[in-house]
Amino acid sequence: MRDMVKWNGASTSLRRLEELLQHESRPPALPRPRGVALTRVGQAQLPPRIDLVRGCAQHDGSTWAAVYLLNAEGGYEYSTSIVVSKTLYRTQYAPGVATTLIWDDTWIDEETSALCGVAGRPVRCGRCRQLACRGRSSGQYFRCFCGNEGWIEISKLEHLGVIPRLGS
Repeated sequence: MRDMVKWNGASTSLRRLEELLQHESRPPALPRPRGVALTRVGQAQLPPRIDLVRGCAQHDGSTWAAVYLLNAEGGYEYSTSIVVSKTLYRTQYAPGVATTLIWDDTWIDEETSALCGVAGRPVRCGRCRQLACRGRSSGQYFRCFCGNEGWIEISKLEHLGVIPRLGS
């Protein structure tokens, strides 16, 4: 799957979110696991909520987000999933409104697609490079909304995170 070329027909909302990647930042103070407990690094303030952007395999790559909330131990836990509508995008996710970051696999858990309802860990497509749900997958065989398919390769992923602007 790595040798395939990028598919240029991504949905408009995904193209906008890809533009966010140009403004990405890697926060130096994300907590790292130490043994069993998760701890903060230094005195950094961690956001109470991070939304991780996904595409739905069954709904032509329509955008949804997995919501992770900060827990009492200083780590993050999967909470729920939301559909990223045009209004939500403009008010909470647009460049200049939200802060973006790249997140590793440290706290990624099984997520449920907000659009198709299929649960599982997200998969990065080898062709379009989008993180998608397993909505069209069967076991360890992945089918993406771009038409690419193949066996899932287990590897560490980087996730586009958005710290949404909440409230007015």
